[in-house]
Amino acid sequence: MTRLIEENIDYLEDVVANGGPSPDIYNSIAEAFSRLHAVCYREIDGLSEMVQPIHRLEGFLNANRDIFRSVETVQGFAWAKPRGYAGDFEIIERIYDRVVSDDPRLAPWDQFFHVSPGADAVRNRPAYIADILRGDRFESMLSLGCGGARDLAATNEGTLLRSITLVDTDADAIERARTNLTNPQIDYTFLNRNVFRLRDVGRFDIIWSAGLFDYLNEKRAIHLLNRVRDFMNDGARIVIGNFSKDHLSRPYMELVGEWRLIHRSEQEMADLMIAAGFDARTVTVESDETGVNLFANAVK
Repeated sequence: MTRLIEENIDYLEDVVANGGPSPDIYNSIAEAFSRLHAVCYREIDGLSEMVQPIHRLEGFLNANRDIFRSVETVQGFAWAKPRGYAGDFEIIERIYDRVVSDDPRLAPWDQFFHVSPGADAVRNRPAYIADILRGDRFESMLSLGCGGARDLAATNEGTLLRSITLVDTDADAIERARTNLTNPQIDYTFLNRNVFRLRDVGRFDIIWSAGLFDYLNEKRAIHLLNRVRDFMNDGARIVIGNFSKDHLSRPYMELVGEWRLIHRSEQEMADLMIAAGFDARTVTVESDETGVNLFANAVK
């Protein structure tokens, strides 16, 4: 085990010394982090738990703080969590915009991050919900954990939606959503609230949550789904996103960014919906082209 750790960290040190990742070694870098991840993490109820810290790995990351511990890079921003929580709207927007540092020492690591399946999965969310909105006559939407609402960018261009209510606990995320959503034909309601404390928000034709459920354990997820059923019109649709298990970006996200999600299988996603009272006959689970995004759908 010690030899495996040493060999993989030696390799990563060589990558840094030689100027960072290049496309021809992206897979090798990802595999090195995967091997290290297997040593120190075990999955419990979809969430990775540290069972054996790798002190040399921590030393390597800290020795290269400008790459791995600085908000100047995407993975460094994930680790620093300047807003106090993982997956905030700022890092999501960096992923959407494929932000790359101007520093030639840092840029290759940002580029490596952005070609990962996890980053692609985030960028695939807008197209997925846009297809749903084009395919049915939804007039009212509730977005839970909306962040900056970049996933709803397509609604700026043209939609049958007449109202969107957006909810997030981060007041700055709500302000960014105000900036990002600009369709004068839509009546927006922006709520800086905890989704578990929503009351009297009306009823909706579709409820959407792109990335909130990745942070909710089974009990809280079912509780929230059960609660928001009361906000759905008869025949309304609910769609929730969640990262799937064992995707190739997970080791890097967790080892470097300390960005840990609750990963779920397709069956676990369906089980959440059914446990919350949705008819199993209406429940479906789909994935995007990366296989990383899972989307559970149900109809009231």
